[in-house]
Amino acid sequence: MMAKLGFKPGTALGKDRSPEYPSGIDEWNRPLTEPLNVVVKEDRGGIGMDSEKKRKIREQAELDTKRAKVEEGDFRERVRREREEKRTEAMFSAAQKVAERLDAEESEQEEEKQVDGQDQREDSPKEFVQKEAKLNSTPLHPSAASSSSRRQTKPTSQINILYRGLVRAREENLRNQQARRGLYQSLSTRNPALIPNLENLPTYSESDLDADDRLALGRTAEGEIVEVESDEDEDEELNEFNALSPQERLSRLVVYLREKYRYCFWCKYRYETDEMEGCPGLTEDDHD
Repeated sequence: MMAKLGFKPGTALGKDRSPEYPSGIDEWNRPLTEPLNVVVKEDRGGIGMDSEKKRKIREQAELDTKRAKVEEGDFRERVRREREEKRTEAMFSAAQKVAERLDAEESEQEEEKQVDGQDQREDSPKEFVQKEAKLNSTPLHPSAASSSSRRQTKPTSQINILYRGLVRAREENLRNQQARRGLYQSLSTRNPALIPNLENLPTYSESDLDADDRLALGRTAEGEIVEVESDEDEDEELNEFNALSPQERLSRLVVYLREKYRYCFWCKYRYETDEMEGCPGLTEDDHD
């Protein structure tokens, strides 16, 4: 009966709709050549529920793939940013040391000029020459050097904000060292009666230390302990400065060195004129 109706095995039922594709093999007008497969449902889900589940699973898989790519990109960007910030912090610390050294040299030169001018006004030329010769021939005692260095110190609140954090960190380190020295001294000077057979044990003797060893232990040549003044007050100005980005802090310090000392941090050179001829520019990229 179907053969009489024009059906041929391997072809679809009905008439070709497109004269361009008489066999019906195109993707847009392809009739079914096989009967529908019977799928026996084994659950209580309604018609189309399996397709909806597959769609949700497919969308979730695509979302997870996109999220993994985004997280991978964010991780790489975060690592790159952290590495760059660490490098900038290291350069900022180096620039702080340069600025502190240049400021100290300038302060010493100004003090020497003031002392020289005062001595020249008070003394006659002959007395001035004799005093200079005496000072040059007499070695500076370690205790005098340490006391003079202590007199030149000033509160951290008066230190330049650009390298104040470096000074505070150094003082904090000194305080920790003094605390350890105090603990060591308390242990070394405890009651000998608490230690049995003390004569058979090695002991610590102050007489075995020379002047350099005493200074290394935080003492003068006479045995006086050198204490570092504690400055625990909250420094709001320093906190605001540290809140800036490392690049901003470094930029301010670079500008300070250029304007005051004609020193280029990137060239590592102090120029003789304000024009700083030969310096490529203000930033690190200009020096590449």
